[in-house]
Amino acid sequence: MARRVKVWLAPSLQAEYTRTMLTYQISATDHVRRIENFLQNLMPASPPSYLRKLIKGGNISVNGQACSPGVILTLSDTVSIKETAKTINLLSIRTSAPDILYEDDQILIFNKPPGIPVHSTSEHCGENLIGVATLFLQSRDNRATRLYPVNRLDKGTSGTVIAARSSAFAGAFGKLYQEGLVDKCYLTMVSGKTRQDGIIDFPLDGREAVTTYQTIFHGNGATLLAVRPLTGRTHQIRRHLAAVNHPLIADRRYGGKNLPGFSHEALHAFELSFQDPFSNAEKLIFAPLPPGFLHNMSLLAADSMLSILNALTPINGASALTKLSSADKT
Repeated sequence: MARRVKVWLAPSLQAEYTRTMLTYQISATDHVRRIENFLQNLMPASPPSYLRKLIKGGNISVNGQACSPGVILTLSDTVSIKETAKTINLLSIRTSAPDILYEDDQILIFNKPPGIPVHSTSEHCGENLIGVATLFLQSRDNRATRLYPVNRLDKGTSGTVIAARSSAFAGAFGKLYQEGLVDKCYLTMVSGKTRQDGIIDFPLDGREAVTTYQTIFHGNGATLLAVRPLTGRTHQIRRHLAAVNHPLIADRRYGGKNLPGFSHEALHAFELSFQDPFSNAEKLIFAPLPPGFLHNMSLLAADSMLSILNALTPINGASALTKLSSADKT
């Protein structure tokens, strides 16, 4: 009999039993998700150390092969988990949990859903990512927890958000943003047909602002873009694309057209890369697309959906998406 495990941000999955293994097939909602993150969503009550122990002990396989905690899953991969009493118990525990893409002793990286703010403000005093994550971690780890947001996304934007475990860690990782040492790639759907790639370079609020973009797919009067802001101005991506007559779908503030089922701008912080200021290790984190974005992307792409997901798949552990710089401007 199959078990279903509900989590706050990640959809439920259904397992198939073999004699000693539980098997899951990866769907589009888990495309480019790290195996450790996938297991955390299946067993949100489990401490990360136990999940790493399962992986390192050979109790987890991907497509029949042993894996490491950093393995990135792609569409139609098969994940198998050795059936034990402890694993079955953890799978049966239902709890509300944030989608933790990465976690270590200094930071956590979350996949924020659209429609909730990163933290409480005078304008948004209800549910927020940091509040939900703090309560979850306190319950899971059975100790007091405080999180410090390092970067922020607009309420309607989904994707990667870094939170630090102390103000000192927040300062160290925040410095990476201040010095332009964090590479960020967003996915967005915009009105009209854009050029294959391009650079938007004009000031916002009297300050330099540069955004590069790469076309992934065009169809049905809209375009799916990979966008990299090279500077960090308020609403930079939204304002730059609106200024060149390609506003984001459903971005009412900047002239985007409405789309059924979309109550927020079609913008997702998909990819984040940086050098860890403490270990010097290179970090590359992907945030799987939320269901609403995937649904509307499938309407745009129709039979080309598989090709689009393949275009987003990392190659040898590196991003498959083109990086342009201001030096490439023609």
